[in-house]
Amino acid sequence: MHILFDIGGTKMRVAASRDGRVLDEVRVEKTIPYDFEEGMRVFESLVTDVAGGESITHVVGGIAGALNREKTHLVNSPNIGGWVHKPLKEVLETRFKAKVFLENDTALVGLGEAVHGAGKGFSIVAYITVSTGVGGVRVVDGAIDKNIFGFEPGHHIIDMGADMTCLGCNTKGDLESFISGTSFSKRMGKNAQEVPQNDPAWDELARFLGV
Repeated sequence: MHILFDIGGTKMRVAASRDGRVLDEVRVEKTIPYDFEEGMRVFESLVTDVAGGESITHVVGGIAGALNREKTHLVNSPNIGGWVHKPLKEVLETRFKAKVFLENDTALVGLGEAVHGAGKGFSIVAYITVSTGVGGVRVVDGAIDKNIFGFEPGHHIIDMGADMTCLGCNTKGDLESFISGTSFSKRMGKNAQEVPQNDPAWDELARFLGV
């Protein structure tokens, strides 16, 4: 059995696949524990639930943040900083006695889109996501392109003179400080879901993203 997971900035998703093609029901934990050990307890509970007592051979998934070159742990993560530099791969291998493969969460989503989704059939695919943060990936010939610590388009500076500061890297004027869900909620004083669709703030965000 394969266990697949996505650990984002605000949600943790876990599912099982018995044939590597079809996913069983996806279990979602809405809040990611900032503390690594507590997070691992929640994660292990989800995995145990979806596995249903069956033997696990592979644990594969993405996590929100930049991984080291060996893909064994996070080196930076604005939204789950308590997980940074923790031995994530080692802990998962020990707990589940299975092969573990880690990647940036957005990179895996983009890879899936390039191979099975809207990018299917194209040799070069660029993928951008705007959610809690802003992430992206470049996929070439069906594989994640070479990189050092990921692509991180959210930290591309679009206005050096901007007053807005990125909550993740403390850089002023980067794309994430303009359009991420986190920065938007901070500016509006409420969650993005609570802002009406006809609010002019959405048009402002669209303009920033267009730039």
